[in-house]
Amino acid sequence: MTDLTAEIIQAINRIRVRKTIDNEGRCNSANIYITLPVSNYDTYKKFIKDEMPKVNFYDWVVAGAITVFEQQEGYLPAIVEWLESNVYDGEEISIYEPRNALNIRSDSYSKIIARKNFNERLNDFGFEVILKTELNSRGKPKVNKSKFISKIIGVQT
Repeated sequence: MTDLTAEIIQAINRIRVRKTIDNEGRCNSANIYITLPVSNYDTYKKFIKDEMPKVNFYDWVVAGAITVFEQQEGYLPAIVEWLESNVYDGEEISIYEPRNALNIRSDSYSKIIARKNFNERLNDFGFEVILKTELNSRGKPKVNKSKFISKIIGVQT
């Protein structure tokens, strides 16, 4: 648990949840509005949920603010633009090259490429994700296949 998480849990416990209303130890419900850091949102949420399992999280709509999902989704146009400028017909690159070139955090990028529609979205722009078996330093096939992004030949975007 981080210091920030401990402080958040402490702050939550200073409101109604501290005063029990029955012998079961239940307390009145409370609405708590906090913003968690976007970069580690899931981590903070997990730590809080681990300490306070009955806490519910809901998106808080704030004019002009974006959700974690929207921020991660917002990387896709940048990824596609980078691919269009740097990958040519038939060329293959590691799936991680765009992350490195665009300085996208590893945890955010992993979530982006793990999305069910990531491959479909890339196909819409003339790219495909392919799996290849690579050889290790002793010339034997690696256990896990490596992911690459390839420009589909002849597809205009």
